[in-house]
Amino acid sequence: MMDIEKRCEIIEQFVREYAGSNESIRDEEYITFMAYNDLGVPLSQALTHNLINLTESGKIIVNETWTNFCDMIGIQVNGEYDSIYEIFDEFDSSEE
Repeated sequence: MMDIEKRCEIIEQFVREYAGSNESIRDEEYITFMAYNDLGVPLSQALTHNLINLTESGKIIVNETWTNFCDMIGIQVNGEYDSIYEIFDEFDSSEE
């Protein structure tokens, strides 16, 4: 199972890459994800940039955000991923 730091890093990468795109403004799933995970996303970003240490409560919130993220994009919650780019590459290759 991936450690919580890697999960946070992937969430942070996704938000950084997708939030700036024109698609995100119109994507209802993304908007809903961001609204519901209004604590988990910033916690993930802060941990990724070494600004915080997560408490047990913070870990629960981040893990819930990870589960919501995986459900939204259709990947396995317990999968092993190195980065959002690896996940995107899997989608690109499966569509060919």
